[in-house]
Amino acid sequence: MPPVPRTRPSRLRIATGRARVAALGGVGVAAPPAAAAPADDLAARRAEAARLQAEIARNGTRISQLDEAYNEARVEIAALETELAGVDRQLTAAAERARQLGDEVAARAARLYMGAGTGGTLPTLDVDAVIDLGSRAKYGAAAAARDQALLEELDAAREDLQLAQAGLERRRAAVEAERAELERTRDALEAAQREQEELLARVEGEIGRLVAQIEQQRRAEEEARVRAELERRAREEHRAPAPAGTPSASPGPDGGVPPEPAAPAPTAAARVAVDTALAQLGKPYEYAAAGPDSFDCSGLTMFAWAAAGVSLPHSSRAQYSALPKVSRDQLAPGDLVFYGSPIHHVGIYIGGGRYVHAPQTGDVVKISSIYRSDWAGAARPG
Repeated sequence: MPPVPRTRPSRLRIATGRARVAALGGVGVAAPPAAAAPADDLAARRAEAARLQAEIARNGTRISQLDEAYNEARVEIAALETELAGVDRQLTAAAERARQLGDEVAARAARLYMGAGTGGTLPTLDVDAVIDLGSRAKYGAAAAARDQALLEELDAAREDLQLAQAGLERRRAAVEAERAELERTRDALEAAQREQEELLARVEGEIGRLVAQIEQQRRAEEEARVRAELERRAREEHRAPAPAGTPSASPGPDGGVPPEPAAPAPTAAARVAVDTALAQLGKPYEYAAAGPDSFDCSGLTMFAWAAAGVSLPHSSRAQYSALPKVSRDQLAPGDLVFYGSPIHHVGIYIGGGRYVHAPQTGDVVKISSIYRSDWAGAARPG
């Protein structure tokens, strides 16, 4: 008969055996109650879920910041390249002007040189000759002034050419520096993306449900805090604490706000922007994406307002800088709402204290409450 293989007892079996030995041997170590193990296990799972949720939230914010820095760098590069093209045109024009003036000065010098060998003595002086001499003197003085002006113009053209060349080199250096920064930001962004994907891969089953519950509770508590603060300020300032006609919305099962009908938009363009944004619900977040299949936050707002005929830059900070501002209590559907310091998130207000946005890696375009603690401001396109 072949020997029976020996198996190594598991740590759980070893621990259980030690507990039994201790209890039977009267060492004074009692086994825990039978009901304590599941409770301890649940507490451990909740602690792990809370840790995961906090890490996912931190990394999500970092991705959002890096994404908007990446978008801003691309916007800056596009602006620099436009400037570069303008300076290049100036350089071409300055070079052509300098060439033309140089040719004219050379031709004038050749004519003067040829004329120097053809001069003769003046005719016998008479009244007509004196008059003619005066005319020639005046002509000579005018020609000399023209020659001097021509030389000065040539010097100025050459100076303009040098300045244009220097400006072109500065713009080229700025573009290259911005491109290098773009590459560094993209590397950091992709590393954060990979880390987030690894974190999200661990959110499944019971842990996944606990993470969702913790995140939903966190958002509800944050909204309550923000609303209480707004109400306190409103009482002090004797004005309404929230946009007119905006009842509080309860979070949905995914932590977002249920997709209730949007409030009427003030303009046709705003209506188109809101409808376009709502039509993207459920599409995945992707950094630097501007549709039609995936979006980042500023890509979604750019896409929605482009459908209404309004061009926006692909950057939340650039959008905020470019648009007229509105206060939170004057929000209307279609307005853009911004978050973060520095700004790194944006969405489209739809009324009822809600907005459509593309949140972060692993999430989708959805509706959420505007009442976040990192509120930065609002602006109105169109």
